[in-house]
Order: sequence, then C-alpha cells, then structure tokens
Amino acid sequence: MLQVCGIRLSGIAIAFAVGIAAAVLGAQAPPQESVARSLVARLNLDEYKATIKGLTQFGDRRQGTERNRKAVDWIEARLRTYGCSTERLNYEYKTPLPTGRGTKPPGSPVIRSGEVRPG
Repeated sequence: MLQVCGIRLSGIAIAFAVGIAAAVLGAQAPPQESVARSLVARLNLDEYKATIKGLTQFGDRRQGTERNRKAVDWIEARLRTYGCSTERLNYEYKTPLPTGRGTKPPGSPVIRSGEVRPG
C-alpha cells in the first residue's frame, strides 16, 4: 500500500492518481475557472492510457509477490517524477486459520418459529 499526501492508495486508485497527477501538473488554469473545470481541462487521455499500460506490465500483482513489489516501486517512482512525496505503509496480511472441514460458527439456538433447539 502506498500513502501519498496523507491518502492511502492501492491498485487502480494508484494508477488513477498517477494519471491525474501527470495531467494536473501539465498546465496551469486561469483563476476564473472552477476547480472541476480546471482539472478536467488538464486531463491527458494519452498520459492516462500510458500509465495504465505501464502498470499492466507487472501482470497479476497479488500481495506479497515480487510483481507487486515491482509495481509499487514503479508507481512510487512515477509519483516522485511529478513532485509528489510518498511514504510506504508496512502492512502484513495474515491468512486466517481454517475453521475446520466445512464447519460454520454456531448460530443462535433459537429458530424463526421461536423454538429453542439444543446444541
């Protein structure tokens, strides 16, 4: 996971942020335009497509894989070229232990009819 400007980003959100950052940093809007209009005017579809295509070079980016680490490094490098400061958050996913062979946690002993069943 990557944190940029205090916002945690992952996956496609990071690619979108990289594309937006590239487009936004490309031009300055006149002060009379609204913020939304200014941002839309700065979008560069070709740069956005290039960012998405660049991210696809890593294939499946399953957490904990070398491809994932390379993709995060690539995204961080792209963001830094746009002048963004980045910070890495260390997150370790712990696989839940199996609960047994097809067992479900016990539910309430009371069923819809109101009957109470043992066990």
